[in-house]
Amino acid sequence: MKSTIPWQQEESRIYLRDIYFLILIVFLSAGLAELFLIERPAETVDRLFYYLIVFVHLGTLNLDAHYNYRNRRIRVTGSLRSSLRYRLSLAFMFIAVIPSVPIFMVSSNVAEHLVGAFFEIDVRDSMERVHKIFEETKLSQTNPQYKADIRKFERVRENLTNRTAWKERIPSRLRLGLGLIFIFMICASLVGAVWIARQISTPIVTIAAATREVTDGRLDTRIELEADGELGILIDSFNQMTAELQSLRTRLLHSQRVAAWQEVAKRLAHEIKNPLTPIQLSADRMIRRLEHPEKGELQNIVSSGARTIREQVQVLKSMVEEFADFARMPEPRPTLQSIDAIAGECGGLYQSVPGVKMEMRLAGNLPDIALDKNMIVGMINNLIKNALEAIGGQNPEKDEPGRILVSTALHTQAGRKFVMLRVEDSGPGIDEGMKDRVFEPYYSTKGEHGSGLGLALVERTVLEHNARITVSRSALGGAEFRILFPIPMTRAG
Repeated sequence: MKSTIPWQQEESRIYLRDIYFLILIVFLSAGLAELFLIERPAETVDRLFYYLIVFVHLGTLNLDAHYNYRNRRIRVTGSLRSSLRYRLSLAFMFIAVIPSVPIFMVSSNVAEHLVGAFFEIDVRDSMERVHKIFEETKLSQTNPQYKADIRKFERVRENLTNRTAWKERIPSRLRLGLGLIFIFMICASLVGAVWIARQISTPIVTIAAATREVTDGRLDTRIELEADGELGILIDSFNQMTAELQSLRTRLLHSQRVAAWQEVAKRLAHEIKNPLTPIQLSADRMIRRLEHPEKGELQNIVSSGARTIREQVQVLKSMVEEFADFARMPEPRPTLQSIDAIAGECGGLYQSVPGVKMEMRLAGNLPDIALDKNMIVGMINNLIKNALEAIGGQNPEKDEPGRILVSTALHTQAGRKFVMLRVEDSGPGIDEGMKDRVFEPYYSTKGEHGSGLGLALVERTVLEHNARITVSRSALGGAEFRILFPIPMTRAG
């Protein structure tokens, strides 16, 4: 899955960093042990033990610090990182390495005492008796091999009778050999634990990355990763789930599209009837007066009827244009854009609207995201016009001007980063029971002041950008429209 490449590359860099930390801890352990624990002179095996003790404690603290730091970064940034391998490595340290150190030290001491006890046995008498036997028989032996055996025996007797040197040398070398074997086993086990932890954590983080792809609306996401056991079953189930979701979404979109067009057609037909009635009445009145000019006021009646017809035709024209805009909304062509620049450009057009105070609070440091500028400009204009209509419909006796606030900010939700756009007003707001219907085509709470298609176009633009929109009560007293544009992981930081 191509989307997992960035975080996998980052994980490789983190592995290199962990290796550098490990090397640093090895040298730091040796330095601290030499400074505070080891008394000079000390045997090599004792030094290794002290190095190992300090390394185990520092290594455990290092893993714990990395684990907590990684979890905190995941919560703050929402970035995809693996902290599971640190937890598994910590479990290995607590279950295997830490308990084995005192066990090894006890067993090493026991082995030393056993070997030392062997040298406490008095073997000199036995060796002297054997030596006398050789002395009595060596004159009658002329065999060269026999003489060589006697020389070997003499060396063994000399070494064994010098018990002090052997009593110190053999246990020391035994402990050193056991220590080196133990350290090698710990290193091999630690490498194996890290490898196993990576084999477990990589599929899990890959699945997490894939779920984010699905959350962003890319239902064609598939995981191309081989795994055994439960993880393999989970990956297969995920791929089957996304394939089924993709099929279901296609069928659902088709059903919604048909239902939406049916609703639009029904509402459009109803809305067209309203202007047709005064047009017909005006035309009938003009015809009747033309047939009976003797009744007078012909010019006034024709002029009044013509004005009525023109006004209602203009209403029809507006409805047809709005319907055409809704019907021919093109596919988005996103490019990297700054939402601050687009919002500032749109808000500047309404700064001089009488009776309204337009406020702009733009973050200024937001990352560029993929946007179709024309569609976003239309969306923001529709939201501002909706706010203007809401303010215009409130109590006209208020002396304070209406307020419209357009703001942008960086928003984090459920571990994901978003660019947030908010449009708020000081109008009457939207009733709780109406919030689920405000985006329906030709549904309006403003009576004759609302067209009913503006917010429907807003919702379509939001959905085309895989964004989210919510409606709530604004701190200004009116409605607040909040739009969250997802930031791709490559730019989320």
